[in-house]
Amino acid sequence: MSRAFSSLSDLLSNSSPAATGYPCTISVWFKNNALTTQQALFALGTSGGSNNNSMILQTTASGQCQLTVTGASGGSQATSTTSVSDANWHLYTGIFASPTSYSVYLDGGSFGTQTNAHSPTAFNITRAAQWPNAATPILSAGELAHLAVWNIALNSTQVASIVTTPPSGVAAGNLQGYWTLTDNASPEPDLGLGGHSLTVTGTTYVADDPYAAVTTTHNGLLLVGCG
Repeated sequence: MSRAFSSLSDLLSNSSPAATGYPCTISVWFKNNALTTQQALFALGTSGGSNNNSMILQTTASGQCQLTVTGASGGSQATSTTSVSDANWHLYTGIFASPTSYSVYLDGGSFGTQTNAHSPTAFNITRAAQWPNAATPILSAGELAHLAVWNIALNSTQVASIVTTPPSGVAAGNLQGYWTLTDNASPEPDLGLGGHSLTVTGTTYVADDPYAAVTTTHNGLLLVGCG
């Protein structure tokens, strides 16, 4: 089960942040239906007229996983070394360890990192399928499931484990936000420690879960639910 996003108005949001700053990790399963389009997956940021002071997990127009970290002016990206070229489920993970250390993983591997210094002010909003401010409407065209936020920088072993283990089984004591998107609930309940339910705008409930029994491999790692 998951939620499908297909229009500019489809959105999940909360006016409070699931995490206020670094260190933190954000992760989401995404089935991409527009492989050549840059798409927003999950973001923590600040309200206002720009997307400054944000942490944005997204895809590139080449199908890579990318984490953009912005400060008061400008930002930089960490980008995965490989890209997605199919419409199956894939795991996207971004880690903001410090202002000079942020990184991404695609399907638990394909590690990419960035060290350019950016220091966002404290985040105050949570959004899925859209950048922190709608002034830049880069939205998802596909399905999202199992959104998660930790208030620590997960290590590579922990990130790889999310491929086969739902977020609730990984560093559970630091899991500040977890939305399965599998129960067709509105608002979407937060099963993490933060209690930040997500307001649902649009979207379609789909009987399609990445943690289903189907298995395959990608980048040498076991994946589930790729059908």
